[in-house]
Amino acid sequence: MRKLLPPLLLVMVILSLGFARKPVVPVEGTYPVKLRTFTYFDLFSGEHSDITVNMAELTESQPEGLRVDPEVKRLNQLRYGSVKLGNTNEKTWFVVGREKGVWPVVYVDQNNDRFIEEKEKIKGIQTTQTRRKGMDLEVGANLIPFPVQVVFKGTSSLFEKKQYFFAQFERFSRDGSAEELIRFISASFLDGEIKVYDGKKFQQVKFRIVDGNSNGCFNDYGKDLIFFDSNFDGFFKKKEARPLAEYFDFIGPDKEKRQLRMIVLPHPAKIAVVDSTVEIDRSLLEPVFERTESGHNVE
Repeated sequence: MRKLLPPLLLVMVILSLGFARKPVVPVEGTYPVKLRTFTYFDLFSGEHSDITVNMAELTESQPEGLRVDPEVKRLNQLRYGSVKLGNTNEKTWFVVGREKGVWPVVYVDQNNDRFIEEKEKIKGIQTTQTRRKGMDLEVGANLIPFPVQVVFKGTSSLFEKKQYFFAQFERFSRDGSAEELIRFISASFLDGEIKVYDGKKFQQVKFRIVDGNSNGCFNDYGKDLIFFDSNFDGFFKKKEARPLAEYFDFIGPDKEKRQLRMIVLPHPAKIAVVDSTVEIDRSLLEPVFERTESGHNVE
């Protein structure tokens, strides 16, 4: 015979089932979002551990068309690196090297004009040295996020938007040879409020979209993350996150199943939830910009 659960344990199980929350589902509408920035401690608190890094490509040769301030080129062990950000093929360049025995010292082309200047030095890099598997290991990380003007391809033209990033640096060396690994991690995210349905009632909740693969875009479905503050405590916990989905099922009070679509642009001012058969003017979801001397638009 099966053993009966102790009465107290049985009550606890029943209560836990009764208070289990159903996942909320977004409702049709257009919802504004605001760009915000994580602090180092918020991002690495554990609630956003599903964010992946953007690995940089490194070279010892100065790329064609990239200018570097002579003062910056005085770094020892100088290397050039790049990451792809935004939904264009443009790369964001940086240089990394050693200065007065300290590695890494880093300069990033923050305004994306292909000229790395002395004033673009990354601040707040904390460094340490250790040994691992017989190799010398130097590690660095910036505690203050640095800005980058990320270029996006909009519905009718290119535009730029300032986003913020952290970076992690590792240098393994032994017997005169060395290998460097550099990773960018997005510190920017989108916040807003959205109408949802929890299977019983409609309600307005706060939500957050996180750049899950650190490429500067917020519409990588299946890779970026969306959080819903479904318990209204003002915090976004890891358990409240799910991969950003473009299409999803919606079952309303009438019990009729419909397929909805969440439209998120690479860098939106608004997101839209519509019926899967509906097409909308995506330019209405873009930020409003002014044209600059560079030929790009900036907010």
